[in-house]
Amino acid sequence: MRLNSIPLTVVALAVTATAPSVQAGHDDDHEKYSVVEIVTPTDSACLTGFWHSTTARRMNERGEVVGDDICVIATGDDTAPAVIGGSDAFRWKRGLGATMLPSLSADSPDTFARDINESGTAIGWEFRSDGTGVAPLWPRAGGVSLAIEPQPCDASFGAFSMGDGVNDRGDVLVADDRLDATGSCEFAVWVLKLASGEELIGPANGVVRQLNNNRVAVGQSANRAMRWSPTTGETVLYEDPTFQSNGIAWSINDRNQVAGHITHFDGACIAGQTAMFWAANAQPTALNPLRGDTHTWAYAINNRSEVVGYSYRLASVCADFDPVLSRAVIWEGRRAVDLNTLVPKRFAREFQLSYASAINDRGQIVARAVRRGEPRSPCPFIDFDFETGQNFYNDSATCQNEYSFLLTPKH
Repeated sequence: MRLNSIPLTVVALAVTATAPSVQAGHDDDHEKYSVVEIVTPTDSACLTGFWHSTTARRMNERGEVVGDDICVIATGDDTAPAVIGGSDAFRWKRGLGATMLPSLSADSPDTFARDINESGTAIGWEFRSDGTGVAPLWPRAGGVSLAIEPQPCDASFGAFSMGDGVNDRGDVLVADDRLDATGSCEFAVWVLKLASGEELIGPANGVVRQLNNNRVAVGQSANRAMRWSPTTGETVLYEDPTFQSNGIAWSINDRNQVAGHITHFDGACIAGQTAMFWAANAQPTALNPLRGDTHTWAYAINNRSEVVGYSYRLASVCADFDPVLSRAVIWEGRRAVDLNTLVPKRFAREFQLSYASAINDRGQIVARAVRRGEPRSPCPFIDFDFETGQNFYNDSATCQNEYSFLLTPKH
């Protein structure tokens, strides 16, 4: 948690910097969405001239958005004086601004908000300085509590849990380490905790991503894209026994339809990614990229079966991901539509929408963007050298600043 990361609400900022909150002109007659920037309070701990990212992740039907804000901070250590760190979770709503969400512990350097329900309750991750993690739950009224009590089944590793789903019934979805029937520790077990307090155990060895109002969860188990419920059990949406590819289910609606993607590997490199739609009966449909692109990724689906994500052109084999080469999209059937063509042209001349991470039933979309022409900024961090097996300070890394926006349909 950065120095001034205390609960703080920014109320009705005229500055809620509508990145250019444009009035439609004659050149914007065909725009479909208005655009408002999601702004968090300025943090004095963030070093000027270094990388900064506001990452919006999920949204409810009220247009309340959750995410996290991260930058480069000073460490006081001469051997690594500045590093990426101090992620702060936030809840945001247009006209009210951002509320920075509190941590459970004073020694927590990072918090991340991952999902929000219609009551405004958010869930997420909190990493502590001792390497352990917990799943915080933030009600709209304020404060913070544990989503579940983590189980430290591996004494050498310590307790570790991560919360990614909360539905309108008050149920929560968490990945936690648990002892199996033989007393062995299973890592990253899906745990569905009902509002009544009962805990139901699902797949292991993976990550959870979202929970719908039918108490059906999605995520990944080993390399499999998975849908699971305590009543119907596991449904494997994608599996590759050769482990040359993996699948992950990112989002599920109340019709039990799922959006996610499949990643194909070429050795240690990503050879391709394909956005996927899985019907309620698990029938798969691959979603096409924009013309000229090579990769697609589906992040979210609403109850109208609208899917959003991104389309991406890989510069070369094994190249690092570059958000400048990525465009936020919404799929019409299997066809990708570039969201940059559906926003005011004055906005699109300044920003490029790179990812769409959420869509609600009103058709509002949360998207992240880069500023056109903005140079990359220093983002030093502690790296790992696989040849030597040693950590080292990487002060040559640069990253693209990222901004987040709410897109609202005009009609």
